[in-house]
Amino acid sequence: MLEPIKNEPARNQVLAELRRNIFSGAFPPGSELNPDHLAGELGISRTPVREALQLLAGEGLIDYIPKKGAYVKELSVDFLDDYYDTRKWLEGLAIRYACQTGVDPELLSQYMEEEQAAYEAQDIPRLSACSKRLEEYLYHACQSPLLESYLLQLLEASPRHYSRDDEARTLFVKATYQYHCQLIQALIQGDVEDAIERTSRHLDVAKENYLKYRETEARFKLLHKDPSK
Repeated sequence: MLEPIKNEPARNQVLAELRRNIFSGAFPPGSELNPDHLAGELGISRTPVREALQLLAGEGLIDYIPKKGAYVKELSVDFLDDYYDTRKWLEGLAIRYACQTGVDPELLSQYMEEEQAAYEAQDIPRLSACSKRLEEYLYHACQSPLLESYLLQLLEASPRHYSRDDEARTLFVKATYQYHCQLIQALIQGDVEDAIERTSRHLDVAKENYLKYRETEARFKLLHKDPSK
């Protein structure tokens, strides 16, 4: 279930590994995350595990009380709305800033060629790497270190589904590839509003896909909004 942590900094790797297991359902709601057990399974000291648990608690994914215990929380629609709305707003701001300071059309075209080659080969790991590289480029191009830092943290904390449904996975990969083609075209043409709108739509689709994944997995119990609010 868990994969040993081999390289430093360990805290970030522990954080990514725990998120992966929470979002995939390997650690379903109510699971206890014992620092000693986790440290032993990951092959590291307790310190980075405790630090990772504190960060997960800050993200709202677990309840963590030092010396008492850490437990995976039920994931709510409110949590997902908050995550994706925040990311839409900040990514839109980053795109606006990046277009104001100037993007590199040649570099964007190169990114697209690399992603197209990966998509045609259906090389999913390579496609994911291309996707991440494009996002990181845009975050950096906004020339706001603080905004870039926030967005990188959000990107790492992105809810990911691990569907066993090949058709669902294939459709999502195709949608992401098409979105990047359209986004890069809008950026090269300097159409800021179109780029922001396409990003907003893509994140809406990503949220809906994750919701569908959670709802089809019996191990999850998704908490819906209180209709009285």
